[in-house]
Amino acid sequence: MPPKKRKQDDSDAEADDVKPEPEIDHAQSAIEHISHCSKEELNLVYQAVRRRQERLTLLAANAFNPGDKVTWRGKKGVQRTGTVTKINQKTVAVTADGPEPTRWTISATMLKKVE
Repeated sequence: MPPKKRKQDDSDAEADDVKPEPEIDHAQSAIEHISHCSKEELNLVYQAVRRRQERLTLLAANAFNPGDKVTWRGKKGVQRTGTVTKINQKTVAVTADGPEPTRWTISATMLKKVE
């Protein structure tokens, strides 16, 4: 049963004194709700998270064009730069700068454009 609404008394505050509601922490709220979910509900949450991750990956890939200069961290944490050569659905093909150019296939979410 939803909580009862408190009757607002006009004498409590004037319209100028109204405080904005605090910003909601969406992640914390989601975590609290998930702790009460059944297995079936958790499967629905999992599917929704996967769809959102896929959407963000697609949006990230669409932000690049062939010829863009990009930067990323390699497997050992080394900062690398290169040029975009091809955009796939979830990944971006990049030719790394350097004396021996190498081709990398990188998740679009790991790349940042160099201005």
